[in-house]
Amino acid sequence: MAKLLRVNRIYGPGNPIPVGKTKFFEDYVHDEDGPPEQFIPGTNVRKLKLAHIGPRTVAGFDDEVAELVEALRRERDAASKRPQAASKVAGRKCEEAASLSGGSAGMRTTPGQPPSTGSRGKPAGIG
Repeated sequence: MAKLLRVNRIYGPGNPIPVGKTKFFEDYVHDEDGPPEQFIPGTNVRKLKLAHIGPRTVAGFDDEVAELVEALRRERDAASKRPQAASKVAGRKCEEAASLSGGSAGMRTTPGQPPSTGSRGKPAGIG
């Protein structure tokens, strides 16, 4: 049998969703006035629907909260199993571009040479 959890038992430190009140209601709670399918930003996990248990009081079902947390875990685990080849290729291209341009961010990397100067004639990085 499912239990109702008041929202102060769902979000915040030591609770299943350890975020602040504003982030909880903006990113994790289904907006009744919004589209029928809403997802937590950056994921494919549906937002939590709350039940009105009083004129101003809302609560969530404990099994739905647990399912939301488990869905976030599954999404995280699935993302960590994806190959990271694209980011490695991009990193290699950045390294190649830096070596062709003579270093990174305009700084000379050859030992024995003075550092490059900024637009004001001062060494780069100095006020």
